[in-house]
Amino acid sequence: MKKPKFIAAHASNPKGLLGRLILAGMVRQTSAENDHAIEILAPEASWTVIDIGTGHGHALSRLAKVVTSGKLVGIDQSETALQAARRRNAALIENGRLELHCCACDDIPVPSGTVDGAITLHTVYFLPRLDSAFAEFARILKPRGSIVVGFRPPGPQTSPDLFPDDVYRFRSAEEIMACALQYGLHPSEQQTLKVAGKQMTFLKLEKRHVS
Repeated sequence: MKKPKFIAAHASNPKGLLGRLILAGMVRQTSAENDHAIEILAPEASWTVIDIGTGHGHALSRLAKVVTSGKLVGIDQSETALQAARRRNAALIENGRLELHCCACDDIPVPSGTVDGAITLHTVYFLPRLDSAFAEFARILKPRGSIVVGFRPPGPQTSPDLFPDDVYRFRSAEEIMACALQYGLHPSEQQTLKVAGKQMTFLKLEKRHVS
């Protein structure tokens, strides 16, 4: 059955009561995916790590168990989502280990070349332009810094019969990598596998010199 457009819109940018209910469901749906992305990123204790499109902030809680002496940053375009992330991670914010920002993926309030690692899951469907977002990802990463991009690849599970195509755009790994390479983000690892019964692709991209 096709996801109703008004629910799909809240998946992109949760708002109000319905947005909060959808976020609660996302915690269960994305927990294993977040864990796998963090495993691929393999952050060190002293790193600065950003979760782009943090949503409910569950991945930040997981990252905090590994990044014990570094800094965490979460961004999301939804203030409703950030309210949930603040509640979930109040102690990290109070202790100065975590910053949260309401902003778009292509306008991240982080100085250039200061991020060791990043994760972003289920965000590429909603980006009007890949190039501006990936240019921003490259800008904030340190040389040899990495970002793990997690997404559902095109296929039967992402058919327009299931998802409204004026909200979701499911992009192939090849399309994402072609864009990333323009900004010096080179693939260092690619996995496509089932996580919690759903097909997912994870791309690990490393910032190198733009040729």
